[in-house]
Amino acid sequence: MVANEQANIPLWLQFAFRELEVSESGKYAENPTILNYFKEVNHPEIEKDETPWCAAFIGAMLERAKVKSTKSLMARSYLNWGQKTKRRKVRRGCYS
Repeated sequence: MVANEQANIPLWLQFAFRELEVSESGKYAENPTILNYFKEVNHPEIEKDETPWCAAFIGAMLERAKVKSTKSLMARSYLNWGQKTKRRKVRRGCYS
């Protein structure tokens, strides 16, 4: 990614791109990176990377970028999160 392109990408999304290769470790091991996502959104009680982690991942990326997340483990917690943008102002990482 070129520096100019990166300037137009929200920081939380830049953090997310760095995590592209993260996946569950398998049947007998836990991926500490995934477990850390849970810790970053105040859910250190989660000990298995098989636990659905999509909301924890988004929350962790937002928190790293100093953006307040829902800190919920439910993906639906993001349905009404954030601010709607005007179509002319849409950029990568936004919804309209």
